[in-house]
Amino acid sequence: MEVLENFNKSPPEKQQAVLNAGFVCFARDGYKKTAMSEIAAMAGVSKSALFLYFGTKRDFYLYLFRFSCDVIGSKITAGGDDFFECIALATEIKMSAIEQYSGMYEFLVSAVLESSEMRFDVLRDENAQAVTNAAKTMFANVNWAKLKDGVSPQDAMKMVNWISEGYIRENAGKSKESIIAEVERYLAFIKTAIYREEYL
Repeated sequence: MEVLENFNKSPPEKQQAVLNAGFVCFARDGYKKTAMSEIAAMAGVSKSALFLYFGTKRDFYLYLFRFSCDVIGSKITAGGDDFFECIALATEIKMSAIEQYSGMYEFLVSAVLESSEMRFDVLRDENAQAVTNAAKTMFANVNWAKLKDGVSPQDAMKMVNWISEGYIRENAGKSKESIIAEVERYLAFIKTAIYREEYL
């Protein structure tokens, strides 16, 4: 795609500035209220340059989301044999990747909240696919025999996703540190509920 080629040919420091500005502005003001001129001013580029790079505001928003998924996905590696240790590793990897870009974490939280409202069905579908692909890699070595009878790997992963996504949706304004700490506390309850006694 020619517009993205223009962006990819720009200096790395300019790319970083544009990405950071996009993350910060969309996360702070939401998709509807964010103007490309506002992002351009923060990034130190012209508004016409942004349209040259990405085509439309919607395309830029979707690019930022896909870029975020790619950054995180590229860091995912296979974990050990314990499901909950893999969850902790995944969180550590995700936060380490996100911290390379100002506002990426807040952007991803806001994107989850806005995906239905803005009819970004493609965003929701791609997020689900990215999560599935990451899970296949991350949990490749998990010993699922640690789960109690009647609890499947799919059940375990659904519970973790519900806890994580649900808590983030309800507490989007909190710091990432407090969100991670609270999610980990809830996951400890889940572990007690679904693991065999000898593995606790």
